[in-house]
Amino acid sequence: MAEYTIDQFLEKPSWKPDAWSLTRDGNTVCRSCFRARTTNPSTTGCQSKGHIAYWEHFGGNSQSTQRRRLAKWRRLAIEILGGKCVECGISDLRVLQVNHKNGGGTKERRETSSIPFYRSIVDGTRPRDDLDIRCANHNILYEYVSGKRVEVQGV
Repeated sequence: MAEYTIDQFLEKPSWKPDAWSLTRDGNTVCRSCFRARTTNPSTTGCQSKGHIAYWEHFGGNSQSTQRRRLAKWRRLAIEILGGKCVECGISDLRVLQVNHKNGGGTKERRETSSIPFYRSIVDGTRPRDDLDIRCANHNILYEYVSGKRVEVQGV
């Protein structure tokens, strides 16, 4: 799967409208090979740049593809929000978390799933001023200090 910079990713992608046609039943098909856009173009011999770009970017809809897509959106969102913990400066993506400064992260997580949440950060449709990046340790400490969590005494 090709790596994209944030600027390239936010540009109008080549797999958008002009490479595709809608059929009567509402499916989207390639204008060159007349196969569904979710069909691997190498299996059909399709040379359409739009079809190939779509397949390289999305690569179908399997569970592993969903995980890769989530990881990509998460990485882009973390980069936009600073790319490192605001407390200690660690930049290891495995331990970084998006922190809601004003609370409400659980409610937002219930209302939207992860990919739309990260996508809204990347494309700017969600305000970013109440978000920051913290490592897992500093995120949990932040919750204790701000009173969102109560420390259990006597354990």
